[in-house]
Amino acid sequence: MRNAQLPVLGKTRHPAQYGARKQPAFPLSSVQCQEVTGATQRQIQWMDEKGIVSPLRNGRNRKYERIDALCVLLWLELRRRGIGPSAVRSILVRVRAYQRQKGLADLRFMICLPNGKCVFHFDTKVTLAAIANCGLCLLVDVERLREKLL
Repeated sequence: MRNAQLPVLGKTRHPAQYGARKQPAFPLSSVQCQEVTGATQRQIQWMDEKGIVSPLRNGRNRKYERIDALCVLLWLELRRRGIGPSAVRSILVRVRAYQRQKGLADLRFMICLPNGKCVFHFDTKVTLAAIANCGLCLLVDVERLREKLL
C-alpha cells in the first residue's frame, strides 16, 4: 500500500502540535525541571534538600540552571543503572567541579565506577579503549542527556 497523504481539513496544525519539542528557556521553574528531566517533584525536592542541585531562590520559587537539570538527569540515569546514592553524589560533585573548571560543552562521555569515581572523555575511540581497560564500569552518554535539555 502506498503512503497516502491525509487530506487537510480546516486549519493546518503547527509543528509543535505534532510532538516537536520546544526548547526550554533556562532557568527552569520546578515544574519545568520536572517536565524536562522526567523526575518527580519529590525527587527534585529531595535533591535540593541534599544539596545535589542548587537552584537559585526567589522567596519560595526555585529556578534551576542547565547544570542542575543535567545533574538531575545524571542522578536518574546512574540510579537506574544501579549505582548507590553516595557514589552518585560523589560523581555529581566531580561533574560540578569539572563544569566550573572547563565547562561541559565539549564533554561527550563519562565513565563511572561503582565507587563514585569517574573519568571524563571527549573522543569515542579513547572512551572505548578506556572501557576495555577498566573492567566493571558504566558508560554514560552525557551528550545524549544534554540533548534532552536543548
